[in-house]
Order: sequence, then C-alpha cells, then structure tokens
Amino acid sequence: MNDIKVLIVDDEYLIRNLLKLKINWKDFGMDIVGEASSAREALELIEKTIPDIILADICMPFMDGIEFSKIVLDRFPHIKIVIVTGYDEFEYAKRSIKIGIDDFILKPINSQEIRKVVLDLKYKINLERDKESELENLKIQLKEKLFYELTETKINLIDIKDRFECLKININEKNNFFHVAIIEICSSNSDFLKRDNENVLLIPKVFNDINENFTKKYAKNKSQILSNKLNDFVNIFLNERNKIIILNTSEKIDLIKYCEDIKKYIIDKYNCFVTIGIGNKLKGIENIKTSYQEACKALDYMIVIGKDKIINFCNIYNNYYNENNKWEFESIKLDELIFYMENGLKIRATEIIDNLFSEFTYNKYNNNNKIRLEVFNVLSKFQQLIVKNKNSSNSFQLNSNNYDLIYKIDNIPEFKIYLKEIVYDIIEKMHNADIKKVNRYIEDIQDYLKKNLNDSNISLSSVAQKFFISPSHLSKLFKQETEKTFIKYLRNIRMEKAIKLLRETDLKAYQIADRIGLEPHYLSIIFKKYTGVSINDFRQSQKIN
Repeated sequence: MNDIKVLIVDDEYLIRNLLKLKINWKDFGMDIVGEASSAREALELIEKTIPDIILADICMPFMDGIEFSKIVLDRFPHIKIVIVTGYDEFEYAKRSIKIGIDDFILKPINSQEIRKVVLDLKYKINLERDKESELENLKIQLKEKLFYELTETKINLIDIKDRFECLKININEKNNFFHVAIIEICSSNSDFLKRDNENVLLIPKVFNDINENFTKKYAKNKSQILSNKLNDFVNIFLNERNKIIILNTSEKIDLIKYCEDIKKYIIDKYNCFVTIGIGNKLKGIENIKTSYQEACKALDYMIVIGKDKIINFCNIYNNYYNENNKWEFESIKLDELIFYMENGLKIRATEIIDNLFSEFTYNKYNNNNKIRLEVFNVLSKFQQLIVKNKNSSNSFQLNSNNYDLIYKIDNIPEFKIYLKEIVYDIIEKMHNADIKKVNRYIEDIQDYLKKNLNDSNISLSSVAQKFFISPSHLSKLFKQETEKTFIKYLRNIRMEKAIKLLRETDLKAYQIADRIGLEPHYLSIIFKKYTGVSINDFRQSQKIN
C-alpha cells in the first residue's frame, strides 16, 4: 500500500519544523510531501500533491484554517484535515467539526498527542482505501463482464444502457460514440521460453499501473472537464485473453494520441514490447462489437509488421480482405537458399530469406499457422542439407527447441531473424567442419609422404591421383594448410630424413639416397642447398661433436 501523504500548513516556520520533527513520520508509513506558510500557497500545493492528511494552523493571514478547510473539503472530500490550535482558540475551532474536520492538535505540540491523531487517521485512511480498492475491483470485474457480453453475445440495448449508467460509463446520448483499442504486452526477453513466463507477471502489473498511475498523469494535461471524469470516458480493463482493452466514449479524446502516450509510458517504464490495435470510431452501443473486432484484426496484422506498433484498422482494411493471394514459399527460392548456404554465401542467403516473405499478403488464409507450416518446410530443407554433410561433422543438428520456438514466434520480422540465425549457424558450422576435414586430409597426405619417401616416382600428380583430387586443388590446399608448396614440403622432409640417417647410421650417401627416393648426385646438390655444407663435411662435423 502507498505511503500516506501529509501536507503541513502554518505561517510560523518553527511550528512547521516542530510538527515535522516531533515524530518519525516514516515509522507510521507517512511522507511529508510539502509545507506551506499560507492558505493560498497550500491550495496550489494540494493541486500538485493531492495529500491524504493536512495539518493546518487555525490562525493564518488572509484566510483562517476553518475557511481554508472548507474550500479544501469541497474540492477534495477524501482529505483528512487536522486543525492545530491553542487552548484559547479551541471553542472557536470546534465549529470546524460541522464542516468535516477530522481532529485537533493542541498547542503546545505534544509528541504523544500527534502519535494518537496520526494512528487514528492512518486507521481511517486504510479502511477507506481497502473499501475503495474492493469497490474498484468489483467495478472492473463488472465492466469486464459487460464488455464480454457486448463483444461476444447478443445484447439487450435497454439493459446495457442501465448497466452503463450504473458503472458510470459516460455515454453521450446525442453522439452515442464508441472507439475500441486493444493493447498486447510482451516481454522483450530474447529467450522465447522465458518470455512466456515473464508475460504472466508483466501483463497484470502493467494493467494495474495504467489504471492507478497513467490515467491520473494523463488527465493532468487535459481540460478540467476531462480531468475530473477521464475514467468515465476512457475505460481500461483486462479481457479473458490477457489483452488490455480500452473503450473510449468521448469524441473529445483522441484515442490514437492517447494510445501513443500510453505505449511510450509502458515501454519507458517496463522495457517491453507494446503493440496496439485500434478499431474504427462508430456510433451506437451495438457497434462496440464491430469496433472491437476491427481492433482485434488490426492487432493480428502485427504478423506482417512486427511488434511495437500502433495499427489502425482503417489503414489495413484493404490488406485484410484481399483473399485472392494464397501465399507459400517458392521452391526455386528455397533451392537458391540451400545453394548459397552450401557455398558459404551468408549475404545472398539472407537476401533469399527476405525474398521468401516479400509476396506475403495477410488474409484469412495467410495467417500465423500458414507461416509456421512454411517455416517448418524450410527447416526440413536445412535438415536435408545437414544430413548431406554429415560426413563432414556431427557437431551440428536441428533439435526440438528449433521446432518448438516456431510456435512462440508470431510475426514475420521475428521469423526472418530466427531463420537468419539458423542459416548463419549452419554456414559457420559447415565452414568449421570443412576446415577440420581439410586439416585431416592434409595430415593423411603428410603421413603418406613420410611413409613412402623411398618412392622416387612420388610427385604432386601421383599423390593427387592417390587421394582422388586434382593436382591444382591439392597444391592450393597444401599451400593453404602448411604455408609451403608441395615440392618444397617433400624436399624438406627428405632432407630431414637424410640428416637423421647421417647422424644415427653409417649408411653411405647412395644408400641414404635410395631410402629417400632420390638419385645420389641429386641428393648431394639438394643437401648442400638445404644445409649449406656437403654430405661429407656434415658427417665430419658430427664426428667432431
């Protein structure tokens, strides 16, 4: 429950300060929201702060406490007023009981007396708040029941008008004007599974905040007539589908502008998605249902343009009733998408995803269920691509979450993002798998070369043929993975093998040449180029060492 707001009015600073310091107001759940040195100053503060309790001196210049209290209670009957008076003024002060003063505090000010008065007032205010809250909740429930009947059942106009009057829903009999909007609130959590859980708590919280806070702030900026009766003109409640409904019955209120303000308020405070569908302005109670259905259809159009929008039915009327276009993904575009993915062309692949949805026109055939079926078709294509490349790597698979999330998404912009993320993931993992494959491929070739060094016929062409690859592609891969040409790599491992044999054996040069697949004369030439010394000099140096 909110703190009780207290305003102190006294022309003497010391008395005001004494009232503030005599007790710890926070301990009683109270907050001093202001102080004034005169009745005039206090009246301005009351408009801004709307206090629950006013402590007012009885003797003040220009206007005494009793006259001041009468003005306050005429305008704000809920405010509790306590007169601060001396013993010699008490008989005069008792006259104020007739105008609704709640209590007195006698000077000199006593802490015990203030505590007693404060506790009595707190009890009264809390009782009134509880009763007011119960009545407000009952009123909201009755409004929700009434609106459900207006939009979902046949109505008795005479009975409905009586119930409108009972619930203080203002109807201009001359214009008989109605306008409906529907607000959908959605958590901005990128985790779709967590988003649902957050929505359960978020929606009622936002609804209560709008009713308790937003309408008051909004009313302050409007004309006095609307400020006093805004809740009679603009009725806000929650329906059985967990959507917030706005029923406007005044032509003086621009519902579109009102929705823009309410959308900004919710987003700024809760950092969530807010989408609003607005029906047409219609006359006649019987047409509330039509305006509501139009608002529903406008909200459904979120499937095309995404969340965080205000959608007016009159702007999408032609789109909604275009039933000739039965949309589906073109198979040729799907084939292009798979081709670009296989070849690692991310940008082209994402362009295709945008193109897949470009022909979409919303109608009763082309809805969220239809889009989900088409997206399932795309995922099946992705799965085929993965299976096709399963020999490259088993590190990536589409799992049940990929399919479950499709049921959580409800608009094309999010479907596009979702598919692009999967495309990026598959391309990246296929690329990584290809790198690993090439690494293993080159390692196998290197191992083959080391084991067959004695083969004098070994060459780029013979190895390429052995491993079923073109010589040019093998040359390119070898250079890419080892940073050496095939010829240079083969020469290096032959020379390293020759050095090892010279160090560890007494083999003759021609015997070493035979073991590494070279002519003796050619070995001598290459060895000197590789080490800078002849074979004999190298062997002599090894003996000295």
